[in-house]
Amino acid sequence: MKYDAVIFDLDGTLWDALEVSAEAWTKGFKDNIIQKTVTADDLRSVVGKPFIECLERISPDIAKVCPGIIESIDYHEKRVIDEFGGKIYDGAAEIISELSAVTQVFIVSNCDDWYLEAFFRHSE
Repeated sequence: MKYDAVIFDLDGTLWDALEVSAEAWTKGFKDNIIQKTVTADDLRSVVGKPFIECLERISPDIAKVCPGIIESIDYHEKRVIDEFGGKIYDGAAEIISELSAVTQVFIVSNCDDWYLEAFFRHSE
């Protein structure tokens, strides 16, 4: 059987950025004088949901109490993911390379452009 294309989801399929994202979230809380450690498991429990819903599930009503927290987390997340990226799963780059030789390969994600660009930089 010949396929016209292969489509991969990014997070959880090609790489895992939850550890560095958790660090960014913790820094965002700290910027707002909240001593809360956000873990990769905390984020794993909300992945795929809109950011504000993730935030509310991890810390209910926090956006009302600390209106600047969204910007703080966003700032730190962009910075750490740009610098460190996520953990690219073993074999992911090779599989994409092999597949792209015989068919079109696409990546789909509900992430922002900067995040996808960081993935491409870190996966070269």
